[in-house]
Amino acid sequence: MTSYKLVVFVGAGGIVRDAHLPAYRKAGIPILGVTDVDGARSASLAEEYGLEQVYEDLSKAVDVNGKDVVYDVATPSGVIVDILPHLPERSAVLV
Repeated sequence: MTSYKLVVFVGAGGIVRDAHLPAYRKAGIPILGVTDVDGARSASLAEEYGLEQVYEDLSKAVDVNGKDVVYDVATPSGVIVDILPHLPERSAVLV
C-alpha cells in the first residue's frame, strides 16, 4: 500500500483556504504546494500558509511531483473533467 505524505492543491480558492487547508493542518497532513489559474491567488495562499511550492500551472506541478503526492482538486465543477486527464495515471486524487 502506498503512503502519501504530501498534498498539492489544484485550485486556491475559498474552499481550500477556509476548509481543506485548515483540516489538513489540524490532521497533521503536510501540504507541499498549490497551483491555480490565477497565479496571484496561488502566491497569496502560499504566503499566508507557508506552503513550499507555487506551481505556475498544473503541468509543472505534475512534472515535479508525478504520483508522489495527493492532488486535491478544488475547482469549479465545470473544469474538473478538463483537469483529470492531465494528472498522472493511477495517481491519488481528491475531487
